[in-house]
Amino acid sequence: MGPIGPWGGKMKCLVQAALDPNVLFAGCDALFKSGDGGASWYSLPVPKQGFVSCVAAAGAGQGLVAAAFGRRGYPLVSSDGGQSWQQATDDVFADNKVHWLSFTSHTADGGSLVACTSEGLFASEDGLTDWQRMGEGIPTTTTTAFFTCSAPGQARYYFACGQEQGLYRSEDLASGWQELDLPQPELRIKRVAVEWRNRMNVYACGEAGALKSTDGGETWETIRQEETDRVAIASSATTVVYAAGGFGLVISPDSGASWQTRQDGLVIGNWVSGDLVVSSQSPLDAWLGSKAGVYRTDDAGGSWYPSNYGIAAWSVSNVAVSDRAPGLIFANCVYNLFRKTQDTDWQLWGVTGTTIDLSVEWLALDPTDDATVYAWSGSKLIRSVDMGNDGTWETVFEPGCGARGLAIDPENGDNLYLATMSRGVMVSRDGGESWEESNSGLALDGNEVHLI
Repeated sequence: MGPIGPWGGKMKCLVQAALDPNVLFAGCDALFKSGDGGASWYSLPVPKQGFVSCVAAAGAGQGLVAAAFGRRGYPLVSSDGGQSWQQATDDVFADNKVHWLSFTSHTADGGSLVACTSEGLFASEDGLTDWQRMGEGIPTTTTTAFFTCSAPGQARYYFACGQEQGLYRSEDLASGWQELDLPQPELRIKRVAVEWRNRMNVYACGEAGALKSTDGGETWETIRQEETDRVAIASSATTVVYAAGGFGLVISPDSGASWQTRQDGLVIGNWVSGDLVVSSQSPLDAWLGSKAGVYRTDDAGGSWYPSNYGIAAWSVSNVAVSDRAPGLIFANCVYNLFRKTQDTDWQLWGVTGTTIDLSVEWLALDPTDDATVYAWSGSKLIRSVDMGNDGTWETVFEPGCGARGLAIDPENGDNLYLATMSRGVMVSRDGGESWEESNSGLALDGNEVHLI
């Protein structure tokens, strides 16, 4: 039996193949690939365990692919689009954490593979052996991101971000790096986007907001004030800029002169954790790697929808199946709540519009009422009486400690039994209006009940 969902997971990275916008790689607790623009995904057979910290793809994504796994991030390289892998054997990675992998060329041969690490910037022609340090001129030891501009008929520009501060540029990796003069150089830069047709037009984002340069990084102007986590542009329409951060997701149709909020369909609080990718063929098509999986838009952010089918990467901690409504299933996955019905696939559920912070740890269905659902959120027992469809919840009880689960009397839904972490079993006989401890005869260690 294979997985039935819910589809998705917390995205660590999201990459589009340079020469085929329909080929995507998504990294979370495993590595997934799509050949149809994210409509469906399949897992790649990687020999390493642990989350995928970064991935890079050359050409159309059917040849050279590189990825790093786990907290240490040892690089693996594939020459067949991710079907088989070899591990980098150079000792440079023995005590070195990989933050970012990138190829120096968008062509099928990939050029060299560059690794941004906790010990500096390294490059290798085959990605497996003979790694050479390429960070001369970057004073900070750690580099966190690397970007290539290889516009037709133009020499390449390379950009590298320092761990704590600084943005650096090189025209030849072997000849060193120049630090660029930023408006607030003490603040960290997180991402860079370079126009494919004109390497002079560069966008950067980070703690200082979003920045733009029209002279290859020699001078900069601030085009957005709020701290910005991701910035991306479409190579087919150089005036369209996407930006994402704690403020949400915005799009500029005029190179950053003005911005429009375009986040309908995105779940606030599940913001970008992977990357923001815009199609190389159309500025209308973009993908966002979030804490709730991959989202896609095909109308320049006018609406977003989940694009996770086949990404089975959630750690499912709790499942509830309705006895009264056939096909109705709820699943709790890393503080996200999902629902599946007989007629619909899995949907992220019960979050939008609520005034309660729904980071859900577990849930329970009322066996006497199809519409009533209980969940534990933070330090509260909360309840929805309409299956959470309108996003409204109410707080039922705050015991002053954590709780492991809730049992509901199958004959009388007003009888509730809450397993707490320091008060034993708490009982309510009136649907949660009043509660009392009910521990007589229980031999408890610290009054902690693990299961009820």
